[in-house]
Amino acid sequence: MAYGRYTLVLATLTAIVTFVTWPQVLHLTTGLNDLGDPLLNAWTLAWVAHATVTDPARLFDANIFHPETGALAYSEPLLVPALLVAPLHWLGADPILAHNLLLLMGYVGGGLAVFVLTRSLTGSDAAAFVSAVAFAALPLRAEYYAKVQLQLAMWIPLALWRLHALIRTGRPRNGLWTGTFIALQFYTCVYYAIYGALFVGMVAGVACWRVVPGRRAGVARGVAAGAVVVAVACLPLGLMLRSASAVVGERSLDEVQAGSARLDDYARAHPESWLHGDPARPGVGERRLFPGYAVPALALVGLAGGGVVPIAYGAAAAGSVALSLGTNGPVYSWLYEHLTAARALRVPARFAMFASLGAAVLAGFGVARLTRRTGRPGTAVLATLAVAAVVAEGKTRPLDLSRLPEPAPLVYRWLAQQPPAVVCEYPLGNLEGRAGPQDATYEYYSALHWHTLVNGYSGFEPPAYRDTRAALASFPDRAAIDRLVEIGTEYLLVHGRFYIAGDVEADVEALKVDPRLTWVGRFAWRDGHASDVFRVRR
Repeated sequence: MAYGRYTLVLATLTAIVTFVTWPQVLHLTTGLNDLGDPLLNAWTLAWVAHATVTDPARLFDANIFHPETGALAYSEPLLVPALLVAPLHWLGADPILAHNLLLLMGYVGGGLAVFVLTRSLTGSDAAAFVSAVAFAALPLRAEYYAKVQLQLAMWIPLALWRLHALIRTGRPRNGLWTGTFIALQFYTCVYYAIYGALFVGMVAGVACWRVVPGRRAGVARGVAAGAVVVAVACLPLGLMLRSASAVVGERSLDEVQAGSARLDDYARAHPESWLHGDPARPGVGERRLFPGYAVPALALVGLAGGGVVPIAYGAAAAGSVALSLGTNGPVYSWLYEHLTAARALRVPARFAMFASLGAAVLAGFGVARLTRRTGRPGTAVLATLAVAAVVAEGKTRPLDLSRLPEPAPLVYRWLAQQPPAVVCEYPLGNLEGRAGPQDATYEYYSALHWHTLVNGYSGFEPPAYRDTRAALASFPDRAAIDRLVEIGTEYLLVHGRFYIAGDVEADVEALKVDPRLTWVGRFAWRDGHASDVFRVRR
């Protein structure tokens, strides 16, 4: 019976997500909604799958930002998600396919996890399903569409599911599971592990008031056991992130300010929202946090019913809104000063995901309250209307998807046949008069050959990369080539495909007469552009 219930929920959520994100499902191997972070994340997933079977001891020494090491930790390493889709890479699937499937899995998995949580709290399938749809199809997901890691919040609802079991039963093993799910979130999305753990703490701080005296010792032991699990399990990745922070530094208060929400951001819809978006007034990226009307209305009904658990989720949702204000609010600045991890995070507005989680759970309580005295037909009608309203508000306009110039350019197929080498691709970074940044594209294409790149695209840039970018600003003069020789570059690729200004032919001719370079050949792209390859003499 339970198997059938969850199968039906999974199938229905999949259909809803397909509708909300249409036409992504028709473009699983080609469609990306931009050529920046989606390429970074597709590369990350591919790198983890590759390194896991070739050299797992050097997993974090990713093939970008030469001569730096530990570069995988400069942005979300996506370890658990990468292992989930690794079989696709091992079977030779397109990295974009793995990325897009994971993106859709984030929607569906988040909804399914909230269904499990809310059903355990309300005992109502209808209420739980409305909550599940509210979290799977929440309007905020459109804001994070280009960042697959920000769709992957499914472990926090499961941590809350076990937290409530701990409070209800006093069995410490539920605390172990709570800690395990938080640790899984850390290895899935570091942002959401930190912000989500604070959300779990806020829920626990209120919900624990209902613990009966005879179970308090068991709850305390469970909380302690969960904390130990989190500390021990997260230590290896935490040390890697700390080591990376020593190289690339921390987020400045100015960066945090730019990523801090304001209260009026919660009234601003994403411009691609089908019902509420206004493309003429797009707003500020990552700060278009409008939750719609249906879910908040149902959440208020649930909160008005009283009870410790609804109050706990109301308090946690309100706390998440306050924290999302970052430096515009009274709380986050204290976290920035006293919590080391907070100084690595740029966008406090992402706390809105957990405000949405709290509202989704409360919406389930609202449906449970409204259907308490209705029969099965009345419950079905009300739940259907609620789901329809939530889906309508979460629907985006048909997505404007992007495509790479071609799936496997000839220059990279040639490079894949060469012995391991250090490669620099030009134009590098965001150079004046050239198309940029193209490093995300080079990084993605490196999955075709896995040579070490001087280039890189990530959440942080190490000092060595900034030095190289500065030296190459005068490309192709002597100082630029001196820098490539200094850092041990073996191949220089010059892509006419990515010039938007300047004279690529003049640059190539100047490089051909440099005694430190040997021209290897020219490789055509399908659109008529070409890439010239030079060997760098050391």
